[in-house]
Amino acid sequence: MLKLPHPDQGDFHNFGKKVVFDDNLFFIKPRSVFWEQFFFSQNSPLFQIFKTFSFHEFHFPSLCQLEIQSFHEWSGSSKRISKENLNQEVQAWGFGSLLAYAYVFGLYDLHRENCIPTLNGLQVIDLEMAFGAMILPHESLLLPFKDFDAKMSALQLLQDENLVIDDDFTEKNIASFVSFLEFTEIHRLQIEKALSETNFSQVPNRLIFRDSKKYSNYLHSKEPIDDLIPEEIEQLNRKDLPYFFRYENDPAVYYWQHEDHQKAIAKIPDSFLPLLKRFPCKKYVEIFQGREILRALIPHGVLYLAYFFKPQRTLTFSKHSKLEKIGQNKYKFKFQDSVFLS
Repeated sequence: MLKLPHPDQGDFHNFGKKVVFDDNLFFIKPRSVFWEQFFFSQNSPLFQIFKTFSFHEFHFPSLCQLEIQSFHEWSGSSKRISKENLNQEVQAWGFGSLLAYAYVFGLYDLHRENCIPTLNGLQVIDLEMAFGAMILPHESLLLPFKDFDAKMSALQLLQDENLVIDDDFTEKNIASFVSFLEFTEIHRLQIEKALSETNFSQVPNRLIFRDSKKYSNYLHSKEPIDDLIPEEIEQLNRKDLPYFFRYENDPAVYYWQHEDHQKAIAKIPDSFLPLLKRFPCKKYVEIFQGREILRALIPHGVLYLAYFFKPQRTLTFSKHSKLEKIGQNKYKFKFQDSVFLS
């Protein structure tokens, strides 16, 4: 027997289909669950590399509790994850590692509705966008970003459980963030091998051109959208929230045009091009190879996290890594033999 998890949970896609769960508590989703399997299950070539990462009491397998049953281009299922009380000591380390993981692999749309708190870290339960050219870590939506305010960020899930965001949390969070990225750099060749050996050719990578709330409001006659393109109108007319995607190293943008899973190419207007630039038309291994972890991601990420959390004291992450406050909302980050200023 199939049931809706909650009458208001999930969007309609792929000809009126919505997330349901079966008697074995597997969520059946009207889209591919490949990315959840690849990044957040233990049945993944990436897991075999990162499973040895730990930072104090946090261990990477805490982030990879998803059990994926099956997946296709248009549907898949994953076992339900139950919410757990937080181990607050570990959460700061876990959140920093998750921020780094999303940052280096360009994982988008990880807001609070796509994560669930577990004992030792947030578990991502929905992932549809990967290998974006992410500039700063808050673009993942784990932290507030643009129209997604603090209440919609994944960090709010921790604050809802009374986690205190103070300098102690910030020091642990950034230390774990740096350590995870250093681990990634050390294992770069193994990661590149895993990416090059994975067949991504039939894996849809979602593109979100508008906030789903705008589409929902449009369908309920609450808010007009003046510049809808024909492919959006076609999907809205069948009461679906428009769903677009592309494939690895393929410049075309697709959508599902027929209920028998036939797809068509959408004609994308210039106004949508900025988003496309965030998802380069390249092999995913090439995108990862272009991520300059030591020279760019670590210093840029740390200085942004300092800007966001605003620590009031010097934070020491390791023998060669320290963050100093040098003025009102200004910081100096010493990393290895280099100094970076905000």
